Amino acid sequence: MNTFKILFLLLINTWSANLSLAQNTTIDSLLILVKTDKPDTSKAILLNNLCREYKNIGFYDTALYFGKSALQLAKQLNFQKGIADAYNRIGIIYDNQGIYDKALENYFVLLKIRKETGDKRSIADSYNNIGLTYYNLGNYEKALENYFTSLKIREEIRDEQGIADSYNNIAMVYNRQDNHNKALENFFASLKIREEIGDKQGIASSYINIGTVFCEKDNYDKALENYFTALKIQNETGEKQGIAASFNNIGRVYSCQGNYDKALENHYASLKIREEIGDKLGIATSFYNIGGVYADRLNYADAIIWLQKGLDLAKEIGAKDLVMVLYEELSDISKKMSDYKKAYQYHFLYSQIKDSIFNEKSNKQVAELQINYETEKKEIKIESQSHKLSEQELIISRSRLLIILITIGFLLLLILGWVTFSRYKIKKESKVKSEMLSHQEVLTKAIIETQEKERKRIAQDLHDGVGHKLTILKFNFEKIIEGVRSILPDQKIIFDQTEKILDETHKEVRTLSHSMMPKALQEMEFAGAVSDLAEQTLANSKLKYSLKNESSAGLPPTIQVCLYRILQELLNNILKHAQASEIAIQIFKNKNTILMMVEDNGTIRN
Repeated sequence: MNTFKILFLLLINTWSANLSLAQNTTIDSLLILVKTDKPDTSKAILLNNLCREYKNIGFYDTALYFGKSALQLAKQLNFQKGIADAYNRIGIIYDNQGIYDKALENYFVLLKIRKETGDKRSIADSYNNIGLTYYNLGNYEKALENYFTSLKIREEIRDEQGIADSYNNIAMVYNRQDNHNKALENFFASLKIREEIGDKQGIASSYINIGTVFCEKDNYDKALENYFTALKIQNETGEKQGIAASFNNIGRVYSCQGNYDKALENHYASLKIREEIGDKLGIATSFYNIGGVYADRLNYADAIIWLQKGLDLAKEIGAKDLVMVLYEELSDISKKMSDYKKAYQYHFLYSQIKDSIFNEKSNKQVAELQINYETEKKEIKIESQSHKLSEQELIISRSRLLIILITIGFLLLLILGWVTFSRYKIKKESKVKSEMLSHQEVLTKAIIETQEKERKRIAQDLHDGVGHKLTILKFNFEKIIEGVRSILPDQKIIFDQTEKILDETHKEVRTLSHSMMPKALQEMEFAGAVSDLAEQTLANSKLKYSLKNESSAGLPPTIQVCLYRILQELLNNILKHAQASEIAIQIFKNKNTILMMVEDNGTIRN
């Protein structure tokens, strides 16, 4: 017997989307102070703090606004610490959004400033952030180079927090190279330090990374144990990016175990958070994971849709590693669908980008070493022969160098101008799309509300108007036939038929008014209304049913009506077409998600 399943996933956004913002008293206090403060160094500090707070809750556009305002004011005041803090926070925001060229641009300016001040802790932090960005770009040699530079400085100054971060980041590179034992060794070293200093956010990050290594070693129980430990800590701290990462990783484990429903549930939860905070790399990764689950379920059409979305976004942000695995996955799916032409095309693109990531890195490293060697050799030669050069020759050499530098500078300005224009154009198009989607959402909501109001009005008119008049008509007719039934016995059949039609019409009007605006929802809570619907619909049938309703109170009325009507239609369709003997209904809530699943043991029809 085939099992017929219908799955509905409703993402409820009517709970306050800005709950974390509204509850952030720190932001409220800072906003009050920044409005009244004079344009001095203290105001620059306040603006930087607002940038940090908005970044922590995932409001990146607002964070960038305050960060750039802080940078502008600090430059006007020549306030070096304020300038450095602004570059650092702006760089982190761009990094979180997957805009890596902008992140590196800010980090390198910041590193130059920090080297001038000689603050070793800050210099180590800059090298670490640069390493993270190179890691995200797939340039592991550059990432390791910066990580080890950062670790060396942190060990010199005994920065425990920084040392833990460096161990963690170095372990991530080892894990990418499939050296799992080395990765675990460094992750556990990082976790130990973080537990000693009470770094909750860092502890959660360590558990996620350790869980990932166990997952790659196919030890799924250990992986889930670490992921759920991380998620518990992240829910306490409210760190959205970390929560999204935990949902994503839990979904991966369930997918590996073949529990695809739970895998999709967690991946969709991760995607929702990443879209809220604008984490482009995270969004692209969620697209890839969701597509992978559909592929595992042999639903190749949906798999290709999600994977293509992930590929487009990964290309946009320059995430080469992710582009590579997406091409590989699309090639495998095309092969399974017997579309060998596309399978070959995707595999060719996969091979190309794989070469660019692995082979070109080695070539680039050798080229850099050669350039450094040639440069040093030339410098030594110039130094040894400098006493032979006349003053005129030195002037000519410097003039040539100046011309070359001016030419290079002009070319760089042209390139920068083109990149800036392209970014502006993309941002403008994105803003227009966002406004259109927002308008469409408002319009759709208005249409639904208008339809429900009109249903309620018609239902009320049927019940109070037509229904009431039919009741009076039926009463009057019964009075009339009492007097004439004995006088006109030959008309008895007509009287009986007319009375029957009146009864049936009255019942039909009453049923129609209730179906247009469910009376159960008006008279009782949602849970009771659903139970009443199942009882009334299935009472006169031979079907056995079970109902498990764990949805909490407080659902918006529009959502209650939508769920009620969907369930009503499903039950009617099963009665008419499924030829089933058993029905199972489950409704439950997971955070801001309502899941309704209706299953029957009927037959599947083509």
